[in-house]
Amino acid sequence: MAVFGTLHCIAQFAIIFIPNYYVRLAGFAVMGACQLKNSVCYMWLFGLIQRKHTSVCCGLLNAWDTLTLTVLTVYFLYFSKNWFPLILATTALGFLGNTIMMFIPDCPAWLL
Repeated sequence: MAVFGTLHCIAQFAIIFIPNYYVRLAGFAVMGACQLKNSVCYMWLFGLIQRKHTSVCCGLLNAWDTLTLTVLTVYFLYFSKNWFPLILATTALGFLGNTIMMFIPDCPAWLL
């Protein structure tokens, strides 16, 4: 998970700071390939909850992802056409979370 998180952060920084179509295309491809880290989180979460609640938890996590994408879409549609500050902030938060993850025990309870 740490490896995929690091690769994901590097790809995001490349997309932001290198204004080249092919670099950005490669960055998005790497980010997509690194989504395995999300699957690991789901599996760990399922190990922490009762089996009868797994579908509800999975639905809530997917709803949360959808909500964040919806908020971003509305932001760019109605408030700002400048994507750089928001994407830079979310990339910095992801980098901070990934850095913190390197120093905590690799177990579901700590990551939760």
